[in-house]
Amino acid sequence: MRLFKCFIAILSFSVTVLSKGQENGCVDFINIGDWGAITGIGQLPIAEAMAKYADENPVDFVLTSGDNFYPDGVESATDEQFDSKWRDVYNQPSLKELTWYISVGNHDYGLKNGNEWFQIEFGRNESRWYFPDLWYTFEKELYNNKKIKFIVLDSQAFRAQENNPESQTEFLKSALENKEHWTFVIAHHPVYSAGRHGPIQNTIKRDILQPIADDGYNVDLFITGHDHNLQHLKFMNNTNTEFIVNGAGGAFPYFLDEDHVGILQQEGITLEKFEDAFGFLAVHVCENEVTLKFVDDDGNINYTYVKAKP
Repeated sequence: MRLFKCFIAILSFSVTVLSKGQENGCVDFINIGDWGAITGIGQLPIAEAMAKYADENPVDFVLTSGDNFYPDGVESATDEQFDSKWRDVYNQPSLKELTWYISVGNHDYGLKNGNEWFQIEFGRNESRWYFPDLWYTFEKELYNNKKIKFIVLDSQAFRAQENNPESQTEFLKSALENKEHWTFVIAHHPVYSAGRHGPIQNTIKRDILQPIADDGYNVDLFITGHDHNLQHLKFMNNTNTEFIVNGAGGAFPYFLDEDHVGILQQEGITLEKFEDAFGFLAVHVCENEVTLKFVDDDGNINYTYVKAKP
């Protein structure tokens, strides 16, 4: 395991993946965070709601925003949780063939850190579990050869000072330099939140948002989890980068903190929407706009937002 960790930590991965989006010029995906909990009132109904949505709408893949396995990650690459909390849950016809693009959260690290690597090892033998490294990029094709660039990060590495976070910083800066038509950053911990884990995570602000700011806020969406709810936040001055918090995938919801809302306003951040319920994020990306939908565990669309390309 140590040799494997040392080898993979020095690499960064980038791949362009073709999808259904080529057929209609758009790409559709579901984002789910804080999901691997297996509770009758949480993860299982959301899986059914995801399947219903995928029955009625195009879905090309699933993107996670961490905390894939509660409470302490997986103990090996053959841990039964890969079945009980993933394969056996999202096994509906409209979901069971989809590729999942993975990021990890604090729970995935386990009590002593290190369990995160087993999820990477698992992906080496499971093609639907795409997780080549703790941080990596992938791209999806849009109409007219334009692309969406996804930059997937490990925010827990910054918070725990594990897995050579300095290397991740250099990776992020390099990834931001290579522009595509749309750029989305994915990590577990939010910079800003009006929920329990808000209002501001200074480590994430320093190590992830600051490089984004230094690059001119060319990132269009910063998608995270950790707070067990659905949030949309943005800069009051209409800076391009907007923030989605989506940790509503199965763990018990966290509620709105009005004090955090006030502090965020002082920071120049406005809360556009807050849903303290189980759910997931559905994203429809076309050349000129992105449509975001907050979908609850009954399949109801409770919020729709359209972001135009600047």
